[in-house]
Amino acid sequence: IPIRRRRIRHHPQRILGTIHPELILQMKRTVDEIQLGRFDTAIEGVRKGLNVAGMVDMDGNIYYAMGAMKNLDPADYPGLNIVAPELLAPNAVNNYERVVDHAEQKLLNYAKANNIDVAAMYTYLDPCPAAQSWKKMVLNGLIHGKKTCEKAIKDAGLISIGDGMYINPLVQLKSAFNL
Repeated sequence: IPIRRRRIRHHPQRILGTIHPELILQMKRTVDEIQLGRFDTAIEGVRKGLNVAGMVDMDGNIYYAMGAMKNLDPADYPGLNIVAPELLAPNAVNNYERVVDHAEQKLLNYAKANNIDVAAMYTYLDPCPAAQSWKKMVLNGLIHGKKTCEKAIKDAGLISIGDGMYINPLVQLKSAFNL
């Protein structure tokens, strides 16, 4: 009798695979270029402090998103995988109400909805609540019942390696990174 093996998607002991650090560096450079307005089509909102984040999946696909009051327009960035969901809090009055529309949350929600294994994430600005005036109102990683980006990243199993870069510890990186 043949044995059927099922693939276990999120077993905590499983190594997800190997990814080339060049993809992660490419994602970081592109996020920086979008954030700093170096693309000819860059939107003004990015230069005014809206955050841009990028994510690399285990298949080597790279995704980008901006938050919290706008989305990147895929037409402005041909060839890039832009995550631009409908904003969940378009009429938010307080900054902390927009946390659900932050770039990091858009990417993580997209990954979860599409069953994507995240290898790495980079965020240009520190994930909330790091520099937010409402930081004191956060309790257990939540602000009025909504996850902060810091908590969402942690809950996704990503660990910080510094300077806005987060890596899945179950991923083996080839060559350049010695983690």
